[in-house]
Amino acid sequence: MKSLNARPLFALCFLVQVNVSIGMYAQPVNDDFADRITLTGGAVLLNADAKNAGVELEEPASMIENGMGSLWWDWTATDSGRYTISTAGSDLDTVLGVYTGETLESLNLVTFNDDEDLIGGVFTSRLTFFAIAGTRYSFAVAALIGSITPGEEAPFQLSIAPSATESLEPWSLKTIDDDLLFDSEALPGNLIIIDFWATWCVPCRAEIPIFNELQGTYGDRGLTVLGVSVDTVGVSEILAFASQLPVEFPIALSSASLEELLGGVASIPTAFIIDAENNLITRHVGFKDRDFWFNEVESLIAPQSIAVPSPELQIRVFGEPTHIELSWVSEFSNWALQATSNPGIGWTTIDVEMGSESENQSVQVDTEGKLFQFFRIVQN
Repeated sequence: MKSLNARPLFALCFLVQVNVSIGMYAQPVNDDFADRITLTGGAVLLNADAKNAGVELEEPASMIENGMGSLWWDWTATDSGRYTISTAGSDLDTVLGVYTGETLESLNLVTFNDDEDLIGGVFTSRLTFFAIAGTRYSFAVAALIGSITPGEEAPFQLSIAPSATESLEPWSLKTIDDDLLFDSEALPGNLIIIDFWATWCVPCRAEIPIFNELQGTYGDRGLTVLGVSVDTVGVSEILAFASQLPVEFPIALSSASLEELLGGVASIPTAFIIDAENNLITRHVGFKDRDFWFNEVESLIAPQSIAVPSPELQIRVFGEPTHIELSWVSEFSNWALQATSNPGIGWTTIDVEMGSESENQSVQVDTEGKLFQFFRIVQN
């Protein structure tokens, strides 16, 4: 009988111990996706702590497989363009993901990053993606699995800002297979991958079929891949290699000036991504697999079409018929007024001083002596 009386006492003590331990480890307020914190503005900088962050079963595989527990935020882009999210400045080894979707079960991966520069020893996260105005994005940040002890402080810094691209000096390069000139003053497409490789480099050879597929998939959307060989063998040998593999994008010979311009090529493969304005967006050192490259290009390339909301133009005639006022809401202040007598022969921008009236932008136009009959407003 004594042993039987002792068993309930043991169970009671066990329950009390569990309740106390749970209370000791309070979870962050935005630990669950449903409790994510809303961020506003085109540029955000915040400090957070991933201590005691947990994992939800429905979380994306990218976060469950790499992170110890995610914190969540959401943010809606006010303008379309490339944005950079980073945990730079943190001591924590982080993983970072961007998603779209309103529930955990329906999330779609936009882009993901573990280390900004693994080879260079930068273990904070950094990624760049093309955001579409009006689209709601969810961000998840976690400590890398095994990087901290459960219950340990895990402070980090998170920043969101329009991408500060690095403007490159002018350059030009002629391909060896068809004498196609790549000139930074007139680059093709809107996203260019410059891949430094060599015929003897095994990881380079493994990436080339991926770049072939990327060029075929995204060429119509403005992607151009340029292969730059650092080989010391003759052009004929490079062309023979390219034909046999095959290489299905333009190739050129490297130059010391181009490598210096891009900040150096210490190892291969190294790929640089630039835009049509010759701005350096990002660089990647070492082999990256197919999933990485397709996700990277999909997140960076401009969408095929972006719906740009347009304001309604209101016209008021007062006094003489030649004196009119045109107005539209103030939030569209970066739009210009144009006029013409015939839409088929072109439009003229009316260079007048803008006025502001309550919530509207207004322009007063004297059309006397002019043949203007049609008006429109266009985005600058």
